[in-house]
Order: sequence, then structure tokens, then C-alpha cells
Amino acid sequence: MSKLFLGTDQHKGHANVLKYCYRKEFMSKEEIEIMETHDEQKINKLKISIESLKRMNDAIDNRHNERVKPEDTFNHDGDFCFKNSKGGKLGEGQLTTADEYASRMNGHKIFIKGSHDNNNSCNTKVHRLILNLAGLYIDIVHDPRDIIYEDERYYYPLHIIGHVHNAYRTKEVISPSGKPSLMINVGVDLNNFRPYSFDEVIAIFHKWKVNHPRRKEINCWISESKNRPIYIKEQ
Repeated sequence: MSKLFLGTDQHKGHANVLKYCYRKEFMSKEEIEIMETHDEQKINKLKISIESLKRMNDAIDNRHNERVKPEDTFNHDGDFCFKNSKGGKLGEGQLTTADEYASRMNGHKIFIKGSHDNNNSCNTKVHRLILNLAGLYIDIVHDPRDIIYEDERYYYPLHIIGHVHNAYRTKEVISPSGKPSLMINVGVDLNNFRPYSFDEVIAIFHKWKVNHPRRKEINCWISESKNRPIYIKEQ
């Protein structure tokens, strides 16, 4: 039986993300020593090696393929890879295309547009997905600032997001009328550079809901939301 997996912010080909998010396990000893000085000038001058970047790219592919089988579906929620132009800024991408990176990964892939997916050849037109799974509508969008929670015609108890890397795994948000919902960050930086299964994401959500002081109201809003239209952004 095929499964659904989710992930975001792989940043393949992006050498500088190793510095920005301190992806230490892929760095050389010398690179780690510079990072641990906490000297901003030294860190800014640090050039991540091709070998370190390759270790990151390969690890993300290998860990992905350990979990995701060819028949599964993988949703990547933005910032898949960085593609550079020849002679472009060092550390901000390679010449490898999104198709080349994607071909190394198992599964039927769905890409949502992220902050850095304009010039990487991913060419996705998808900015948001609304899933109807596990008895609720789920809002999937890259940037947490774009979640649907202020429009009171809709209630999405779960938002799957990225963009924040290792800043937080979950965060509760409250609508203007006081309805709580949960954001779950499926970024690879918080999951040992592996994708999450949908079951793992739903387990995080249910733990939040079961322990929430307003769980009865949340269940009621979820039930009511099934009779409302799915969100359509006005042009």
C-alpha cells in the first residue's frame, strides 16, 4: 500500500545553507572549527567545500530513499534546491537542475513553490495544497505567514509549513475570533534530514488536540468545516 510523505527546505546544491542552518554533520573538521569560533567575519568568509555539499546532497537522497518507496507520494513544501548560473555567486547553487535532483529520489513528487523556487528549474505552479485526509482539511503552504487562519469562512486546524528551518517544530496560532490551530514544520533540519510520513504528522497533531483545553470546541469546528467550501484565493 502506497504512503504519503512530506518534507521541506532540502536546499540541495546550496552550500551556504550548511552555514545558515549549521548542518554540522556534513561539514569538514576545518569548517566546523570556524563555525564554532562564532566569529561573524570568519564565518562570512568561510567557503563550504564541494565535498561537504556533496555529503549533504547524498545524505538527503539516501535518507529519503530509505523511507520513500517508488510507489509512494512525496510532497515537498518549498525550497527544494538552488540552481546557479555559470559564474554565479559562490555558495548559492550549482548548475544541477531540479529535475536532476528529483530523479535521484523515490516516489511520485509534488512540489509546492517556496521562497527560492523561482530560478531553480522546478517550475512548479503550486503555491498551496488543501488536503482532505484523516477526517479534516489540511492547509499546506511554504511560508507560515501565508497560512489560512484570518478568513473566518474557513477553519483549518492543521497547517503544514516550512521556511523556518530549525526555528521550531510546532507552533499554535489563534484566529481573530479566537480559534486555535496548529502549524507543523516538516523541514528536514528537524528530522535528521528525512521526510516525515503523513502518519507521523497526524500523530503530532492529535497529541496537540487531545491535550488542548479547548479540544471539544476544536472537534466541533472540524466537524462544521466539512460543510464549508474549500478556500479559493480571490484574484
